[in-house]
Amino acid sequence: MPSNVVKLPNRRELAAAAASDRGRQRENNEDAVLCDPARGLFAVVDGVGGEAAGETSSKTAVEILRRRLSRRDPDQLAAQLRDAITHANNRIFEMAQRDEQLLGMACVLSVALVDGDRLLVGHVGDTRVYRLRPGTIEKLTRDHSPIGAMEDRREIAELEAMRHPRRNEIYRDVGSVRRRPDDQEFVDVVEARFEPDQAILLCSDGLSDQLTSREILDLVEDHAGDPESTVARLISRANQAGGRDNVSVVLVEGERFASAVAREVSSASAPTVAPRAAGISGDRTAPRPDPPPSSPPIGRPQRVARVRAVRPGWRVSGALAVLLLVTLGAALFAPATWWPRWAAPARDRVASLRFLPSKVLRVGPGKAFATISAALAAARRGQRIEVEPGTYAEALELKNGVELTSRVPRAAVLVVSSEGTAEESVGILATGIHGAAVRGFRIEGGPGAGSTVGLRLVASAVEVESLEVSGMTGAAISILGEDRSTVHYSHLHDNPGPAIVVGGSAAPRILDCLIERSGGADAALEILDQAAPTVVGNRFDANRTHARTRDPARVAEIRQLNRWSGDPDAAIVVLEPAPAAARTPGTP
Repeated sequence: MPSNVVKLPNRRELAAAAASDRGRQRENNEDAVLCDPARGLFAVVDGVGGEAAGETSSKTAVEILRRRLSRRDPDQLAAQLRDAITHANNRIFEMAQRDEQLLGMACVLSVALVDGDRLLVGHVGDTRVYRLRPGTIEKLTRDHSPIGAMEDRREIAELEAMRHPRRNEIYRDVGSVRRRPDDQEFVDVVEARFEPDQAILLCSDGLSDQLTSREILDLVEDHAGDPESTVARLISRANQAGGRDNVSVVLVEGERFASAVAREVSSASAPTVAPRAAGISGDRTAPRPDPPPSSPPIGRPQRVARVRAVRPGWRVSGALAVLLLVTLGAALFAPATWWPRWAAPARDRVASLRFLPSKVLRVGPGKAFATISAALAAARRGQRIEVEPGTYAEALELKNGVELTSRVPRAAVLVVSSEGTAEESVGILATGIHGAAVRGFRIEGGPGAGSTVGLRLVASAVEVESLEVSGMTGAAISILGEDRSTVHYSHLHDNPGPAIVVGGSAAPRILDCLIERSGGADAALEILDQAAPTVVGNRFDANRTHARTRDPARVAEIRQLNRWSGDPDAAIVVLEPAPAAARTPGTP
């Protein structure tokens, strides 16, 4: 565990330490850290892809960051950060394309550059950078994950986000697709001041998913002035809390951080909250009060008394509990004829609980199912299908209540081909489907003379998340009928046909997508008939025509709630009413 104190050229002294641990439930460590106080260069990288692939991606990223950021131009720090991360991204992508065993590998990372009192952060994914001052912790990065984004918008509390089953899903990474340094939806660069009485902490989600921001701040302040001990204790505490993932921490203390903390403790000052604080720690001599109900979510108190309330009249003795269990067990295995006719519906529901199948169906080499179609045929409501990295040439139909997901984001590739036919081919179809989800797939157009559609939703309510769709001649996503699906955090690019077609009376939500280089003779987004989609937070870039609609009243709303390259006044075209026989793009 490196730990040192280095005097920088501008005479600032930084105490820094870093460490990485595989945790309690992982067999290998896919994280990597970079700690170079002499150059003011720090990073945490969390590998994606499993085993050798994850480790390879994180180590590759660290070496490229070290090499490209060791020498810097103070006037070009932001550009150099973007360039270094983009170079790491493209290197990881190229390695995965050449080696089948590395297919699907990627990483998420946070990089911090300290230059005098300037702090620049480059960030992709769900690793985090916190800035700490006595009594306060502030998250400088935003999570590129659905649950992290909800937490950042204060739609859910920190503890709720930590416990959410989809906490580890991400919609932005380093290495899954080729990037350019000027890609607007890739690297977040944050610039802030780094004062002598402050500290900077970088960590992987192995820490932030186990400890609240308040707990992190308390541990850092309890051992201020000893970064090496602090890092070790943070990792130990994360492992004690469960250690579900690899845990990596880099801590950098300003030269007056320890003395400022000591003054704050001795004066027992009242708690303060930074505008973007994720948690606080105030009076360290007495138990901390809970925040008032109107306060933003700031994490849980360290000492919480757990009290179990029992309703009067509902006290159950041990003997009675045993009797109830025996009765229920007998009912589960009782013949159907033992149940009265009026109890048949309840009997059927209980009978369905006898032998519940595994909730997760796995697809891929060596797994229970060789094809996605076979897993879908066997799946029941409430189950999830996880697809391993690889290429799948299948036409799929979603089922009610079934979640279809790529285990490694965008590493399961679905090829949609109309080879040998002039008919339309659809990669994934949902007709009248509700409560289903499709997440994390890359859908690519294959050869053929017919029209190809990546995903078609008809009169359904499906959650579509983190897809990448390219090469579709009909439409990347076609949404028709009385559809109420949600499409978000997806990358739709390089489609000869439209990226999204919404027709009929569909009213889907299209949120936070990147739509680029699509549409051809059509628009990237086609809104037809009486369709009324909600289109918010999307980025339209390098399309010949960004969007077309037949409802002039919607033009200003869509223009204001999304981002556009080029002239915003020309971003949306209003179409004349189509003749009855006109063809809807993306349909037969």
